[in-house]
Amino acid sequence: MAIRIAIPASFEDDRNTLDHRYARSVQRAGGIPWVIPVQPPRAASKVACDGLLIPGGPAVTLGLVGSLPDDLQPDHPEHAASTLALLQACVAAGKPVLGICYGMQLMNAAAGGTLCGDIAEAIPKALPHSHNRGAADHTIHVRSGSQLHRLVGKTVCEVNTRHVQGILSVGDDYAVAATAPDGVPEAIENSSGSCIGVQFHPERMGAVMQPLFANLIAYARRAVNPN
Repeated sequence: MAIRIAIPASFEDDRNTLDHRYARSVQRAGGIPWVIPVQPPRAASKVACDGLLIPGGPAVTLGLVGSLPDDLQPDHPEHAASTLALLQACVAAGKPVLGICYGMQLMNAAAGGTLCGDIAEAIPKALPHSHNRGAADHTIHVRSGSQLHRLVGKTVCEVNTRHVQGILSVGDDYAVAATAPDGVPEAIENSSGSCIGVQFHPERMGAVMQPLFANLIAYARRAVNPN
């Protein structure tokens, strides 16, 4: 059974692009990556996929509390609208979603959660979380019993870090599944475990985080063939 995973392409300078590591991670998990260009929201909401992977990107302004720092650019309005419409359609249809960095933030905001523009400004004593600001890899504490815990098999993992924004409040039907040592949310998931968002980049971490992509494909197969 062919499982098609929609992956919204990035959009900059009138060009749609995608880091090949996202597509390869989907392929390794047994899915077919289907790269979706920016399009009007109505068209995006009708994309006939089996699951959705939202990759990293610029800043999310939906649900933003305060302003963005000077070194962080907001998402292009057309890309933001297209990706949000695709996300909302997949969630409404009960299709699984994996959100990475920008993707996690958009998932949270679309569910009514809030975001800060700059962790360093909004959260006292926060660690550096952006490699562009000198941040190094750090550990995360995975909540015992969470879907993320079942997938990675650990309560402490080391992850990369490439984000300036962070979650302030968690959206409806999501719970925090992992935090950084400073308490900043590093993963969220819904109650069924079919929708997971991570602040780090599993597509750059090899086999240790490949179960996240396998989880996406597994839930997509169940949605296609519930019996």
